[in-house]
Amino acid sequence: MENLVNKDLLLKGDKNQIVQELNGVRFKYKKSAYIVRARERFMNDGKLNIRIKIKELEMYLKQDIGWLRT
Repeated sequence: MENLVNKDLLLKGDKNQIVQELNGVRFKYKKSAYIVRARERFMNDGKLNIRIKIKELEMYLKQDIGWLRT
């Protein structure tokens, strides 16, 4: 993990670059894909912003379960 951060691959590296740094890690191909997918999901305008996604999820859940209250 330190290598990914030090080489700035965690936020900018592609799947193949990340795989090369995950030597000795079990399921490194899957994990590299998960890292890229999470980054795509939580990056907003080049910045990592998880709060926005959490707020969106909260709003969705409130709407989705609103029918239970009535």
